[in-house]
Amino acid sequence: MDRPKLMRTPQTRERLHRLRHELGRISPPPSTIEEARAEIIQAMARADLGAWRVPELTGDSALHHADGSVQIVLIAHVIVFNSTGAFQIVDTHPPGAPYFEMRGRDGGAFVPPCDMHAKADRNVGPPQDETSGRADPAHLRRA
Repeated sequence: MDRPKLMRTPQTRERLHRLRHELGRISPPPSTIEEARAEIIQAMARADLGAWRVPELTGDSALHHADGSVQIVLIAHVIVFNSTGAFQIVDTHPPGAPYFEMRGRDGGAFVPPCDMHAKADRNVGPPQDETSGRADPAHLRRA
């Protein structure tokens, strides 16, 4: 049986576009998970999305990985923070493509946690390359 196609309203698409623009203005890049979360919240405020919430890093929706990364599940997105401050936001609507990605202040790129799919639903993460297990670079939007 086919899954229904999830459609976003034009208003929601416009809000997500504003947020992506504001996320791209983050400077300097964050150097810790806490800084990255705070920068995302500030970008949401600049995009006039004050009603949207990012759960606490210690909340029930936070999944802690062996490498120190933290994953937070939102309504239609997942945010994965590396301990370096790098982060990736993945849209959970099919096909599950990355929505935004930012390097950490040290210049290090976002790296998916090795145990990400062992702990989380495989349908939540970004499209993976079969050989390396890394996100397909063609789908990434980087800051």
